[in-house]
Amino acid sequence: MIERDKKTISILYDTTCESYDELYGGEQYEKYRIIHEELNVENPSFIYWLDLGCGTGLLLKYICDKVGWLPQRLYYIGIDLSYNCIKKALNKKGKIISDFIVADAERPPIRINQFNVITSFTTIHHYEDPGESVISYIKNSTATVIVTILKREEKLEEIIMKIRRYVDSREELALDIIEIGKDIGIIIKRS
Repeated sequence: MIERDKKTISILYDTTCESYDELYGGEQYEKYRIIHEELNVENPSFIYWLDLGCGTGLLLKYICDKVGWLPQRLYYIGIDLSYNCIKKALNKKGKIISDFIVADAERPPIRINQFNVITSFTTIHHYEDPGESVISYIKNSTATVIVTILKREEKLEEIIMKIRRYVDSREELALDIIEIGKDIGIIIKRS
């Protein structure tokens, strides 16, 4: 995707972020609930969580409200193109140690190899090469990688096949594909 398109996306979300939670909060929470069940992580010793395309911080709020992990067991970083969304996300961090970065989630400006969970909910369809981006997250970390893609994405099958080919070529990786409302969830775990 050319940079002008990313600027357009940033402006769009900067403009609409005030109503985002009200419009999409329920839908997003349902994704988080299903993914939390799939992760099967209870009482973790410590989780370094990278949320690419974090928007208004709904995932962090979900973790604070619903999951019940002790805040000392989680370090969360959210990255989003929208400055206004990040400002709104800052109000949702509660007691969880967290940081937010206004940046392009397709090319995170940090080393991702420190994280053990990487998520990107309904964001990668904005990427130039979504499949390759997900593969780079897998290659450059030992994290469980979770992404969701809209079912209506015209390149959905191509993206899934690219990821599947990479995962199938690695013994240590396992791939789960699940339906989550209007999205397809892709979960890549290390065995």
